Amino acid sequence: TGANTVQCISYVKADGTAVVGVSVSVFVGGFTFDQSVVGTTAVSGVGFQPKAVIFFSNDGSTAETCWGVDDGTNAASISDYHHVTSDTYVSDPTYSIRLFQGSSDDSSANITTLGADGFTITNAKTGSPTTTIAVKYLAIG
Repeated sequence: TGANTVQCISYVKADGTAVVGVSVSVFVGGFTFDQSVVGTTAVSGVGFQPKAVIFFSNDGSTAETCWGVDDGTNAASISDYHHVTSDTYVSDPTYSIRLFQGSSDDSSANITTLGADGFTITNAKTGSPTTTIAVKYLAIG
């Protein structure tokens, strides 16, 4: 198989039926986005159409951190809420990326398109969040 592809040789379903030749493509990458700007970010070069993406997002200058998942239809995340309530994390069933600078300044993003070579996220904001966010991701296809 090609680069970034994992082949499962001896996988068995829960009912005991063997699955032969199942392959999963994976790609690890990164991008940045300015959370003060509402818009889209196209991510390409993945090499396949992802079925789901796992995100790890952080603003290196603050405690803004988020872990999220997205399949283009369903998204969820867990975010560091420290800027609002010390030592607190929040779960969000709507966004795959959600970062809080304060109680009235936050940014959020979701996958809006899964394409043949990557994906596009659309980000929004509340209030006036600043700084550029670094995002690492694992695309699974």
